[in-house]
Amino acid sequence: MSQEVEPTQIRQWVSLPQGSLALRVGSGALSAFGAEMRTAVGHPQKCVIAHSASAAEDIVELLKRDLTTVGFTVEKCELPDGDEAATLNVASALFSALAEAQLTGDDLLLAVGDSGVMSVAAFVAQSWCGGVSLSLVPLDLEAAVLSSVQPRALTVSPVQPRTVTCPGVARFCFVDLDVMPVDQDDEHAQFARALMVTTAMAENVTEFSHVWDTAEDLREGNADALAEQIASTIKVRGRLTSSTAIAIRQSVNYGLDFMYAMEQLVLNQPRSALLADGLRFAARISVAKGDLDIDDMLAQDELLEKLGIGSVTCDSSAEHMIAALKAECFRSTNRFMIVLPLDISRVRLSSIDETLLFEHACAWCEAHRP
Repeated sequence: MSQEVEPTQIRQWVSLPQGSLALRVGSGALSAFGAEMRTAVGHPQKCVIAHSASAAEDIVELLKRDLTTVGFTVEKCELPDGDEAATLNVASALFSALAEAQLTGDDLLLAVGDSGVMSVAAFVAQSWCGGVSLSLVPLDLEAAVLSSVQPRALTVSPVQPRTVTCPGVARFCFVDLDVMPVDQDDEHAQFARALMVTTAMAENVTEFSHVWDTAEDLREGNADALAEQIASTIKVRGRLTSSTAIAIRQSVNYGLDFMYAMEQLVLNQPRSALLADGLRFAARISVAKGDLDIDDMLAQDELLEKLGIGSVTCDSSAEHMIAALKAECFRSTNRFMIVLPLDISRVRLSSIDETLLFEHACAWCEAHRP
């Protein structure tokens, strides 16, 4: 008689700039949530659950019951979804919720939901009472892979987006594949797959080859393959963001700089495809500069295709595209540079000749017209 194989559950430590993250990944990763939270603080007393408005009520209630069972007094705080959560105004509202709950630095803050909620919770957690323990329960793959170690920068105002940054500070992250969509129809899952390529390019050939070899399983949502690759990607991104070398820390933005710049020109299309186009665009410029081998560029293209990540359409001019890229860059620095792959394992912030940039911007706009 054949025995049913238990799904893979991975437990590992991830380096962060200010400590380390206890990561739990796989189907059923939340099964020991309450027991682990009991040891997260010296003695369970108070906890605030900050959850996104779209978070399933049964999941939030299950987590609250688990925390109550092990001795926590729990208050809930509902926050907006996505981009609307990653703002200083929402951070202020969460600070007020912690004050009302009389949370101390010895208590627990739990963030449940998407990347916006997890990011604003990280900002609040590092500041509250000198630092309060933060645990994360992402409900989509984008939040798991991106915001667990690299919280999104918070927006101050519409004219000052993504200007307030903070490092990853969470102590626990539970990535339970049973409570989130993982197939190709889910945009957050596709975005996470694109991040796997970004991360592999910044890491080494071994990591890139592993994503390549498991691409079909990752695309189809195989739980074991996803658990292993999610854990690997988060661990690599944690190591990159924790590096003492600023050039290595900057490599985690490969593709993201292009995506954020172009979001105002590319409307109502998948961010995963826009991120993938950022990888393709940067790779082609790097080849033209003589830095990246063309075979590595083609390998990246093929890997994105194997993962089922397409391209966007954009009816824009090269001048508007370059203006958007520069506006994104000058938002946080006085130098115009883009993150480029020099080879697989070396991704760096690089300057670009204006003529070369214009040629590639023209080619990109022409190729992506609807």
